[in-house]
Amino acid sequence: EKFNELKLFEQEYKALSVSYEGELEEKFKSSRSSVPECFEEYFSDVMLIKRLREVCALKGYRRITPEKSYDEADCDKVKIRDYAPLSSQKLEWLPAVEMTGEGIFIRFNENRIKEWESIIGKRYERMGSNLKMGNMIRDNFSPRYVLLHTFAHLLIRQITIQCGYSSSALKERIYSTYKDSEFNMAGVLIYTSSSDSDGSLGGVVRQGEADVLNNTVLNLLQEASWCSSDPLCIESTDQGYNSLNYAACHACALLPETSCESRNSLLDRVALTGKMEDRSLG
Repeated sequence: EKFNELKLFEQEYKALSVSYEGELEEKFKSSRSSVPECFEEYFSDVMLIKRLREVCALKGYRRITPEKSYDEADCDKVKIRDYAPLSSQKLEWLPAVEMTGEGIFIRFNENRIKEWESIIGKRYERMGSNLKMGNMIRDNFSPRYVLLHTFAHLLIRQITIQCGYSSSALKERIYSTYKDSEFNMAGVLIYTSSSDSDGSLGGVVRQGEADVLNNTVLNLLQEASWCSSDPLCIESTDQGYNSLNYAACHACALLPETSCESRNSLLDRVALTGKMEDRSLG
C-alpha cells in the first residue's frame, strides 16, 4: 500500500499525542504538560516536544507551471503535474538536510471542534471554491483547518513577543482531519528547527508549560479581537492570494512565508474571536 501524505500526518499525530522517552530520544522526545486552566474544555492535551528531527529533501523543481493545471474545457478535471527530476536517470537518493529542534503540540477537544463546525456552517464554502480554482493543493481543507491554521499563526506571533525567537524561526504543522478519512485530527505543532544548536535551547518548550501557555493564549485572543485595519479586515471575505483569506492581514495574522505551510492563506480571525456583533462564531 502506497505511503502518502495522509498516512504521514496520521502517524505523526499519533506519535505527538503520547509521551515518549526511549531508544530514539536522540531524535524524538516528548512529555505531557498540564492543560491551561482557562482552556480545559478546549484543549485535550498539551505536549512538550523536547526534541524532534526534521528532514527536508529536495525532490525536484517546477518552472513556470504551477502545482496543478486545469483543462480549459473542464475545470473539474485536475491534472497533477510532476516535478522536473533532478537527474536524467532515476536516483535512489535525494539531497536533503537534517535539522534538530523542539516545539509544543496542542490537541484540541474534538467535541468542541464539532460543536463549532455546526455553528460556523457554510461560512467557508466560498474559500473552498477559491481554493479549487487556484494552484494550491490542500487535501485537508475544511472549517476546522481554517480554525487550527489561524490559531497557529496567532500563537506564533504571540510567542515571538514573549520568548525572543524571530517569527521566521518558528514554523507550524497543522493536523486536521482529511476528507474521506475516519481518523479525526485536530492539532497544531509549533516548532523551531535548525542544523545547529539554536534548535534545542528550550525556549519554545518553556512556552508550553501551563501557566505560560495560559497567559499566551489569553493574550493572543485579546490581540486577535481587534486589528488596526478593522472594521475592513474583520468584515472581509476576499483578502490575500486568490481571495483565500477572510479576516487576516499583515497587521493581525500573517507570518513570514517560511513559517507557513499554506502560503499565508486559509486564515480567518473570526474562527477564533467571532465578530463584534456575534462572538459565538469564534
